[in-house]
Amino acid sequence: MAFALLSSPSLVSVCDKTLIKPSSLTPPTLRYHKLSYIDQFYGNMYIPLAFFYPKVQQSEESNNSHELSHIAHLLQTSLSQTLVSYYPYVGKLKDNAIVYCNDIGAEFSSIRINCHMSEILDHPDASQAESIVFPKDLRRITMKVIGDGTSVLNFVNDWSRMTQCRTTTTLAPKFVGDFVFSSNNYSPIIAPQMLSNVEAESGVENPTRAEVVSALLFKCAIKAASSTTTSMLMRHPSKFVHLLNVRSMMKSRLPQSAIGNLLSSFSTTATNEQDIEVPTLVRNLRKGVEVAYKKDHVEQNELILEVVESMRKGKKPFEDNNDEYENVYSCSNVCRFPFYNVDFGWGKPERVGLPNGPFKNLFFLKDYKIGRGVDARVMLQKQHMSEFERDECCAVIFLFVEKLLFEMF
Repeated sequence: MAFALLSSPSLVSVCDKTLIKPSSLTPPTLRYHKLSYIDQFYGNMYIPLAFFYPKVQQSEESNNSHELSHIAHLLQTSLSQTLVSYYPYVGKLKDNAIVYCNDIGAEFSSIRINCHMSEILDHPDASQAESIVFPKDLRRITMKVIGDGTSVLNFVNDWSRMTQCRTTTTLAPKFVGDFVFSSNNYSPIIAPQMLSNVEAESGVENPTRAEVVSALLFKCAIKAASSTTTSMLMRHPSKFVHLLNVRSMMKSRLPQSAIGNLLSSFSTTATNEQDIEVPTLVRNLRKGVEVAYKKDHVEQNELILEVVESMRKGKKPFEDNNDEYENVYSCSNVCRFPFYNVDFGWGKPERVGLPNGPFKNLFFLKDYKIGRGVDARVMLQKQHMSEFERDECCAVIFLFVEKLLFEMF
């Protein structure tokens, strides 16, 4: 199979671009959507997804109902209907704080890729092959898609349901916006609240796949970053930040249909070599989650407090180029999110792919389609990535995951 051809610029051609507007206008009462602090910070980060679907086996009676032109028309029509409920997604951002919901529309592109899908799915470098399907001009996009992984899943599921059952589907996303994580609740003069002191547990029962994999990745990343020094943790400690979906953690629980960056975070710090042993890391990660569950995530949201304090100092949140931490690593975990159940009417996807991202020291975990494996997208600095791949601990990782994708930025 000619895998080298996937790098050819002539492989991708644009067939059509059109602006899809909601099928009905947004009422004046919903014209302005105020963003929370977290929406304002994360809204400028684009992490697209690609769903690779198998070819539909057509019968003679199907009358070519699944031809590409028909599929594109179905998707455009259902997208227009779906955007009625997701009206902030087709608005205009003002001052990075408010979405003016003026129904400007969402761009829908039909792209032809001149190769068989198997050439992408069977490519030895999956991420490099998948990258050809992602748009290359995201910087010019001004629309702000508000939401975390759960929000994205809700949107594509609602869109797929609308595609299959256009006349009977009622969508009810809940745009929580600013009223949960209100900007008024947090003043720039508030200092970050310290994580609660919780006694270390003697052990962790039933560690999750994500806990084990993320702990291994953190350990290997620190070893790679410190490979040129005599000390494992160099001059300063390293920090490991985990993002949390707080829908089920709020005192008044929010539904899974709630749309927005409904996130908090917790972190663990490694100050010596014992701190990056996998059992210690897993224990600290579990403790961090348990502490987070006890918090009021409106008044004590660690992620918001970090964003606010960073803004005061003129820095980016979790920035590691300071005197406090040698490196800061982040982990976003969407394992158990049923992305592989998204069905527009022609079956479930063969693969759900992620693009290379301009992110530093980020681990992105999601389920592998078959079995209980984990796809781990690892984004490190180039010089650290080469050491990371050579490290013997990577061999240990493969005992726990069925597929591990390495990415450099």
